[in-house]
Amino acid sequence: MKKISIIIAVYNSSKYLCKCLNSVIMQKGDDIEIIIVDDGSNDNSLDICKEYEKNDRRIKIIHQDNKGLSAVRNIGFDNSTGEYIWHIDGDDYIEKNSVSIIRKYLDKYDIIFFDYNSITDNKVNKTQCSINYENIYDKYILSIPSVWNKVFKRSIFENDKFPSGKNYDDIYIIPSLVNKTKKIIYINEYLYNYVFHNGSLSLVRPFNLDDSLVCLDNVYYKIYKDYPDAAECFYINYLLVYNYISEVRRGLKFEYRKLNKILKNKFPKYYRNKYYNTNFFKKIYIRLVYYDIIILVKFITYLKINIYNNYIRKSNT
Repeated sequence: MKKISIIIAVYNSSKYLCKCLNSVIMQKGDDIEIIIVDDGSNDNSLDICKEYEKNDRRIKIIHQDNKGLSAVRNIGFDNSTGEYIWHIDGDDYIEKNSVSIIRKYLDKYDIIFFDYNSITDNKVNKTQCSINYENIYDKYILSIPSVWNKVFKRSIFENDKFPSGKNYDDIYIIPSLVNKTKKIIYINEYLYNYVFHNGSLSLVRPFNLDDSLVCLDNVYYKIYKDYPDAAECFYINYLLVYNYISEVRRGLKFEYRKLNKILKNKFPKYYRNKYYNTNFFKKIYIRLVYYDIIILVKFITYLKINIYNNYIRKSNT
């Protein structure tokens, strides 16, 4: 069995694919296998992958009709042999020493998660994933729920697969995997580069309430008993608060009162969530959200985003 399988999801990624594949094949070691899953690309992504396959015997290509990201990740997993799994996207790339750093933690931990760089218009913003919460496992549950900034031991996927045909598959599975193990470590290393562009899934994917609720309910049923505060906070974040941010930042439209009603049915007093009551600003903000005072919520969100963007611009100069 290989030590680590790097599973690369590819769909019409030709513009960015070479940078991604170059960053992966430069990782040294025969204990690495590289599984490329082409999800029915209609550009020349598959041809690019085949050229790389000729020159690196660690590469295996799987081509399928377009089925979506969840299916890509599942079929990549099913065709891999690594004791550890790292899912990455074909329009992103990893740092040259990533696997060497990760190797230090294999055999000791079931989940290794790390920081990443957000790249927009060639500007690099460092994103640190360590957040302080009262319960350390709340911290892991409430960190950014993406698979690409984490490496997982294969065995913890038992009875867990990505939800085929659903959006928000990361949201669906990450808390469930965290709930399975105490052997988790966060390392303060920027190993992944997440590239935002006009075709990025996170920018073009429409909001789907049904998919969102399927994924959030999976979180609720899997972790609420052990981590009630984190489960409730997770629900608040991904059903309401992050949707406010999306509308302010990207102009997407949401039915907030409908979403708020759903949230209140699940958590009637969610404004009391302890992670939204750690300071005066959060207490006020969550109560404005709870009572549907949308104009003020959007105004505060707008200010917060602009303050953050100005901070990032200054830190990059």
